[in-house]
Amino acid sequence: MIATSWFRHALDHIPHLIGKRAEQEQLSRILKVAIDHDPNIRCLDHVMVYHTGEKAFVELHVVMDEKLPLKITHDICHPLEKKLQRLEFVERAFVHCDYSCDGD
Repeated sequence: MIATSWFRHALDHIPHLIGKRAEQEQLSRILKVAIDHDPNIRCLDHVMVYHTGEKAFVELHVVMDEKLPLKITHDICHPLEKKLQRLEFVERAFVHCDYSCDGD
């Protein structure tokens, strides 16, 4: 009985352990936070949200004007990472700043 219970519990968690994609509602919340974060963010080029445990990892590429100084882009991206990590379902967020939408 204990082995059966353990096995069922393990089966329930396997998708989270092997990189299950996030739920649509979670993705929508992440996109809203990112889009509303700062008017200098022109678009989101790449968004990836996946589980490697109970919580999700977020990879996000934001596009800003290439003429913005590094300090400004950093001062936009770093707080965005922290804001995303405050979402209850996010373990870690990685925000990359780019100057063009190229899908990479």
